[in-house]
Amino acid sequence: MKKTVIATPLIVLTCGMYLAIVGGAQNPGSSYVTAPVERRTIRSEVVCTGTLRPRVVVDVGSQISGVIQKLNADVETNVEKGQVIAVIDPAMFEARVVQVKGELEGARKTLAKVEATLADAVRNRNRKHALWKNNSISQNDYEIAETQAYVAQAEVDIQKARIAEMEGKLREAELQVEYCKIESPINGVMISRTVDVGQTVAASFQTPVLFRIAENLSRIRVDANVDEADIGRLKEGQQATFTVPAFPKQPFSGVVEQIRNEPRNHQNVVTYTVVIDVNNTALKLRPGMTANVTIVTDKAESVLTVPEQALHFVPATGSSLKSYSPSFASPQTDERSIWKLEKDGSIKPITVRLGINGTDRIQIHAEGLIAGDLVIVESLEKENSR
Repeated sequence: MKKTVIATPLIVLTCGMYLAIVGGAQNPGSSYVTAPVERRTIRSEVVCTGTLRPRVVVDVGSQISGVIQKLNADVETNVEKGQVIAVIDPAMFEARVVQVKGELEGARKTLAKVEATLADAVRNRNRKHALWKNNSISQNDYEIAETQAYVAQAEVDIQKARIAEMEGKLREAELQVEYCKIESPINGVMISRTVDVGQTVAASFQTPVLFRIAENLSRIRVDANVDEADIGRLKEGQQATFTVPAFPKQPFSGVVEQIRNEPRNHQNVVTYTVVIDVNNTALKLRPGMTANVTIVTDKAESVLTVPEQALHFVPATGSSLKSYSPSFASPQTDERSIWKLEKDGSIKPITVRLGINGTDRIQIHAEGLIAGDLVIVESLEKENSR
């Protein structure tokens, strides 16, 4: 009786293993990795990097050479348009003004002298002209008097031209005195200074940059470098967000203001500059910071989405298919076939039309799919035991 009780379980176990092996050989099974169809807010984005810059930066230099006598502004100082921010020693230029004024006064006195000579020559010519009409003097005497009057007139004209030239030199000398006062051309913040009191400014060959002034840092811009593959998706007015290393957990927002056509080629990578306007009233953002930018090119709320992997799944031969007569669309179209896992374990192809391509999911338009349905993203084949 005991032997029978012991032998029976062994026989049942042996028979069960045999049937499992045979059944597995005849109906090889497949298991699938699935993901649910979900309703989500989906966004299409362009991710790039850029640099923060002031909207307007003006390099302030000097048109004259000389020694810096006075500085009225320093780095991070707010300046106003027309404000004197530095003074070059004007002594040499003021002396030049005095010199030119003296030369001009001398030229005017000389003009008075030649005008008097001209008046005398004209009277002499007129007198001799009357005598020549009466045959009292020879024609040669009259012609000499006429020539003297002509020469006197020429001297007057030459002297007038010289006075005009001297007046121009005086104006130039006075302008150089005015240029000794270096003024701010805009309202803004001085972001750099390259000179100090007592330093000599040499402007012989090119205008040196003494100060750099940024206009109103409460508004700033991001110059983002966008790859040529993504530039066609951008347009003015699109929303952008970005972070900077100084505030990695605080997002900042802006608006695409300009898309520039000038290409930049760096190591055979072509990019274009996209200017993003940013409100910086808190003055947290500083020129030169690196920005990690995300530009939203499209957005849809509460739409059906599937993982991108679902578009690439193709069932293996012998899988349990249901109504398998799909016509796969060309990759150039916006239609694809994805596979739905039915409740009975079979899979069914569903033709979908693609919408917005998000970061990890894609919007779909399809009949026969609702939120919560399972779609295949991967197949895990079970090998037979040996």
